[in-house]
Amino acid sequence: MGEGDNNNVTFVNEYVDNSLTITKTVAGIDQDGTFAFVVTDEEGKEQNVTITTEKGTGSYTISGLKLGTYTVSEMDPATKIAGYNLASVKVGEEELTASEDKSYSTEVKVNEGDNNVEFVNEYSYIVIPKAGSLEITKVDAD
Repeated sequence: MGEGDNNNVTFVNEYVDNSLTITKTVAGIDQDGTFAFVVTDEEGKEQNVTITTEKGTGSYTISGLKLGTYTVSEMDPATKIAGYNLASVKVGEEELTASEDKSYSTEVKVNEGDNNVEFVNEYSYIVIPKAGSLEITKVDAD
């Protein structure tokens, strides 16, 4: 190119929408429920999420996330299924332990594009003993 020639340069910025889909599965029970989650970014900003399960599963997708590590916490799932006790909460093969506030948390690395995490809760049926009867017979000493 010579002096006085016009030079055009074009830059194209491509936006990648980073998202995180949280899937909630209640294993072994075909029951609907509503479960609360909190997603916290590296700066401490929280987003509340509610997932309603139908026939034991449900999900929610958060879009527009920055790249980074997020903490995903399920808030007190022990009280969510009537007639059942919470047996375990797992993410993948990792069994989570409840914190003092009864939440179960895991860290998720959000990369470019779509990201996923699945919380699987297992519950055990509460066995309520049937009412019985008691018969008392008094015998005199004679």
